[in-house]
Amino acid sequence: RAWQTVSNELFDPSGRFTQGWWAAQLSQELQAQGGVLRDAHQLDAALSGLMARLGDKYSTYLRASDYRRALRRPLPAERDYLEVQAVGTGLQLGASTKLGDWEGLRVEGITPGSPAEEAGLTRGDTVLQIDGVPVAGLQPAAWSGLLRGPSGSRVTVLFIHGSALDVEAQPQLSVMERWKLPQPAVREARVPLVASSSPQQQENVQVGNTPEDAFTDEVAYIRVYHFSSETTELVARALAQGEQDGVAGYVLDLRNSPGGVFEEAIGTAALFLKQGQTVVSTVR
Repeated sequence: RAWQTVSNELFDPSGRFTQGWWAAQLSQELQAQGGVLRDAHQLDAALSGLMARLGDKYSTYLRASDYRRALRRPLPAERDYLEVQAVGTGLQLGASTKLGDWEGLRVEGITPGSPAEEAGLTRGDTVLQIDGVPVAGLQPAAWSGLLRGPSGSRVTVLFIHGSALDVEAQPQLSVMERWKLPQPAVREARVPLVASSSPQQQENVQVGNTPEDAFTDEVAYIRVYHFSSETTELVARALAQGEQDGVAGYVLDLRNSPGGVFEEAIGTAALFLKQGQTVVSTVR
């Protein structure tokens, strides 16, 4: 198939390449390899030698492992995209919430060492406006777009400290300077499971008030912040460690992930899907 692809697709401006010449090169290369290719190593060697005979700097043969590595090397546009995602405030917003007359989005997480942490925001706070734009009801793509911007630029965030029970809380205004966030592609942690007789009892258990011997097992929590050239490898490593430790299950958290290198998203999905299963479908 590789020989046929070159035969059909190669453009040689010098005119030296012909079907007869290319067939002769195949025959010579097979003879050089002993006439019969008995394993993958011999096949790789024959194809590499065959492509070298072309003398074309734009044509080469990649072994399967080299091809996979080449796919995982992000394109310039993908690198630029990931660079933008890594610059911001470190705010991770979630569900809509209401505090008295105010509506906004709940803060689900704060990236350590981020402008949001420096400004004093914490998990459970409510963001009301970003640069004067009300965020209640906004989709993640919309509010994350408001938070992103060049490193060194500023964004104004109106927020309320505390939970929905604190109806007396008043809005505060914070001006944050965006900077590059110290955020890895993947983080992994363990979450203990509590032995109880019903799901309702498990929901009512608080870790701080539960005897240590009540925790009988744990699950591996894997948070994917974005898909970089190392995401699949890091997730695979976390899964392998989880299997070695005998965890009860896995939680894969993709919330607020902006995306990244397409092939890495496919590679990560393949870790959880059976061969031949559909990764993504487009409905028009």
